[in-house]
Amino acid sequence: MADPELESFKREICCTRVLEQHGYIRDVGESTDASAKYRKADDIVVVQLADGHGTGWMSVRGDGGRGGRCGDVISLWQDLTGDSLGRARVALRRWTGGGAAVNRIRRPASPPRLRPTPTAFDRGVWGRQARLCEGSLGWAYLTEARGLNEALIKRAIERLREGPYGTVWFLHADPRTPGVPTGWERRGPSFDGYAKGGGKALFFPWQSLGAGRLVLCESAIDALSYAQVDGCRGDTLYASHAGAIAEETWGILTDLASGLDLVLASDRDVAGDNFVASLSERLGSIARSITEDRVPPYAGFKDWNEFVKNQRLQQMHGEQRDAQ
Repeated sequence: MADPELESFKREICCTRVLEQHGYIRDVGESTDASAKYRKADDIVVVQLADGHGTGWMSVRGDGGRGGRCGDVISLWQDLTGDSLGRARVALRRWTGGGAAVNRIRRPASPPRLRPTPTAFDRGVWGRQARLCEGSLGWAYLTEARGLNEALIKRAIERLREGPYGTVWFLHADPRTPGVPTGWERRGPSFDGYAKGGGKALFFPWQSLGAGRLVLCESAIDALSYAQVDGCRGDTLYASHAGAIAEETWGILTDLASGLDLVLASDRDVAGDNFVASLSERLGSIARSITEDRVPPYAGFKDWNEFVKNQRLQQMHGEQRDAQ
């Protein structure tokens, strides 16, 4: 008889997310719409995407004789961690919000507890959240799954927080009222969102006094990725507007862009085209200059983080060749 909880894991958890959490990097050049190839050191894992979800995997070459192994997300977790089925079950519950209630003792229902309805966004949550630290799930997500350098993360550490389930929070604030959180982007292996009830402003990895250049990206991870490629220039503000640009953000940009060289580093897709058009139209007469610096079209990547992850993959390949 099928186990409902295990079946829910297979339906709800994508193998690609598990691989990224464990430091595997997608080989964009050898991936297709039907399958995604992931690499880590000498290990190669292919995830089938024909079902639109990535529920099956196969190791075509691997360390420790793993080549030829295949299965679902549960066997993948066990293969990567060495966990027993019981330990894998406990670990995977975090990826589904707790999993199905299986074989639990039924107790009489208690009367519902009335809780006060929040009337406003709680800015204090940011201050109470744990700081990102080396060795944490969030740290691993940024360094291993996203390919960001540790030195870069340490420089931005004041604007980052550790969220649940391996997520990282990226602080949004209005530079005209420094120190007051308006909200935060939330990114993780299986989550992409924004603080509920929070207002969008801009994410800045760090402060750059007297900057004459402003680089705008669609997400905090892309802003960090661009900064890494750009060499973290001291004359530059790197910023994210977190997708759709709020009216409050337009007000900040109108004040901030005045007299600066504005660089639009939007994604290379239709949404990115629209952002470039609207930003150019509304800020063109305010900024000193406006240029586009989107990920090169010949590279085949959508955004600057995909570019950075590929750089890390090529570096790993080079290290392997040098070691041979």
